[in-house]
Amino acid sequence: MKIGTRTLDVMYVACACEIQADRFLFFDERQLSLAKLSSLRVLKSSPRR
Repeated sequence: MKIGTRTLDVMYVACACEIQADRFLFFDERQLSLAKLSSLRVLKSSPRR
């Protein structure tokens, strides 16, 4: 299965899984897709002002 993630996206999600994070703050749709596949509870980040 291909979901179009980048290496840093994979590392970011893997770290969250490894530390058994309660929540995952994502910054783009690639991270969101991978986080959902990894069963992480996701929160969307707010854009900077």
